[in-house]
Amino acid sequence: MKKLLFLVFIFTSINLFGQKVLFHDTFDSDKNQWALNSNNLVINVEKGVLVMKNNDKQNSKWELISVINSPDEVDYDVEATLKVTQTLAENSAYGLVWSCYNDYSDYRVVNMTPNKQVQVYQYSGKEFYYLKKWEETQAINGKNKFNKIHVKKRANRIEVYINDKLIVKSGDFSWFYFRCRNDH
Repeated sequence: MKKLLFLVFIFTSINLFGQKVLFHDTFDSDKNQWALNSNNLVINVEKGVLVMKNNDKQNSKWELISVINSPDEVDYDVEATLKVTQTLAENSAYGLVWSCYNDYSDYRVVNMTPNKQVQVYQYSGKEFYYLKKWEETQAINGKNKFNKIHVKKRANRIEVYINDKLIVKSGDFSWFYFRCRNDH
């Protein structure tokens, strides 16, 4: 499946004794220096919207911004509101990448498609671990409509919401286990 991955980090917060906002961008300007035209990825800030266009027909593209150094060690929320206006196919994926290390050795992804499919996975140690494999959901609004992804991380567990509807949550075992283990 050809994938087209769009990423918008709009809001990240850390839950300490209440919530402290570490990063918030309304895209009224390019104050966080999102603008890019490199490696078939074009990013611009236009009228309060971060516009990302992947011109690569075979590979996913994303843009990262570093907010915290050790995402596995703290509680946080990540939220992004996305809208896809053009895709190569109705099953082209877009979504949110979070808890990513700068060396790309460990990250988590929520993928959606315009035809209302969702997938949630972790990449760690050159392996993919699926919390939810591709599945249809009515929580996704579809093409040309806004979709809000909200990820809550508490201790070693996560909950993923799309448009305020719970899509998946990790169970009794740590979804952050792979990065936190001493022997890994």
